[in-house]
Amino acid sequence: MHGNGADVLYPAVHELYTFGAPAESAIVTFIAEDTSATGVVRENALYSMLLIHHGNALAVIQRLQSDGASSASVEARDRLQAASKAAMKWCDERWQTRCEDALKQ
Repeated sequence: MHGNGADVLYPAVHELYTFGAPAESAIVTFIAEDTSATGVVRENALYSMLLIHHGNALAVIQRLQSDGASSASVEARDRLQAASKAAMKWCDERWQTRCEDALKQ
């Protein structure tokens, strides 16, 4: 990445990435349960997940959809589904159909 990306402007993004997979559950919980997880905050959380998955947007969408489907809270489910839709922007055109299919599950 060049310029002022999320890792430069928001150092927590890079730090979460360095923790890797162990940080992912906390990120998903944050998106699901914290009402402040909107706008740039949610965007940074999603970007951290994308980095953890080495750019695999499909894996991020599948994780969010899966956790949303198993959530006991309607609000958490809705937040996770909205986040998975927001993650679509990173889905490579070669994977677009698979990403769209993952949103339906």
